[in-house]
Amino acid sequence: MPRPMGSRESLPFSCPRVFAGVSPTQMLTQSEDAKVHLWILPSLLCIMFIQFSRYLRHHKELRSKITKSWMWKTQFFCHPVIIFIFLSKFHGSYIATVLLVPFVLNFGVEPWKLPNDLMFYGFFYLHHIAPITLMHITIPHHQKLSQALLFGHAWCLHPIGSLVHWGYVNKEVYSSLSHSISIKYIYMHQDL
Repeated sequence: MPRPMGSRESLPFSCPRVFAGVSPTQMLTQSEDAKVHLWILPSLLCIMFIQFSRYLRHHKELRSKITKSWMWKTQFFCHPVIIFIFLSKFHGSYIATVLLVPFVLNFGVEPWKLPNDLMFYGFFYLHHIAPITLMHITIPHHQKLSQALLFGHAWCLHPIGSLVHWGYVNKEVYSSLSHSISIKYIYMHQDL
């Protein structure tokens, strides 16, 4: 008996039923092979925004227009709150992970002129991709809040850096604040 066209059985290769009729919550409880599929869309979005940032490095007028927008400045200034809410309330949610990608990569717009160093960019993007990775890592329920606070504190450097850049805070205050955030980070991990 011929198989109906479009059915899973009609394909000439093995096709796992990862997304067939399951909710994003159910996807998180599937096997490890199925979980690999959960990385595809967030990874593609990351690549897209990183490529867009490369494009903007060569189109400075467009980059300047975007960074002067009050909406972009607002999302950049609210990074700690956005990161904290996503990690504390929506940890493990596939949809939340996809929605978080544009914010952690600044919609593809790097705020200031950055050094042209490959190692710098590796760590720079590692910092931005870390919250997305944490959304997929299983952590005990009692540690979700502390992890969200940790990342919220680390991402406080964005608004503080903006205040320094705009001249509202001097660099000495910025240095002491970043140092105190680093010390809080160390002590939080010792308590866990």
